[in-house]
Amino acid sequence: MPVIAGAGRFCGGGLKQGARWPTLAFAIIVFWHRPNDPPQPPRFDMHELSLCQGIIDILETEASKQHFVRVRKVRLLVGPLAGVDREALRFGFDAVSRDTIAQGAELEFIDTPGLAWCFACDRTVEIDQYYDPCPGCGGHRLKVTGGEEFRILDLEVE
Repeated sequence: MPVIAGAGRFCGGGLKQGARWPTLAFAIIVFWHRPNDPPQPPRFDMHELSLCQGIIDILETEASKQHFVRVRKVRLLVGPLAGVDREALRFGFDAVSRDTIAQGAELEFIDTPGLAWCFACDRTVEIDQYYDPCPGCGGHRLKVTGGEEFRILDLEVE
């Protein structure tokens, strides 16, 4: 599904009635869904790259305020609905942190549950991803109330 949405953006906002898929969209779908592809290293997505750069910026700002010179560990609070690929984040953090106070720092992920309010059950329930049904009643009238977190919990510094 994300491939089709992305293809629509690249092809001028979608298709008109009766039109065939544009070549670009077809190439993207075929490329991303080839069976028998060998395992790939973690993708270095732009989303994770910008998150890593944001973490480094925060670390450098806090280092100047609190007078530390090196970061040994960064503990991140991450919910299942945050949309973060952890392996890509690790890969990106290693690349972005070179020659900074965080070079060689360990990333540790602390999980938080995905939570939603079920209007039918009138209670908070745990979910693993968006559009999951309520585990109590099976309904889909849910409002996400937790699990979208992505923030620095704490640091180990020198």
